[in-house]
Amino acid sequence: MAAEPSPQARDLAYTLCVSTGTRDVRPALETAHRLLAAMPEHARLTD
Repeated sequence: MAAEPSPQARDLAYTLCVSTGTRDVRPALETAHRLLAAMPEHARLTD
């Protein structure tokens, strides 16, 4: 049996889903990945 996610993990999943307009984490991650990949190079954070 899988362990319950922490409150922080649930909050992160909720925020990711809301910000990407999805209802499940996997599609939210895929959408976020596509959105980030489409950002112009100059708009990305650098180290």
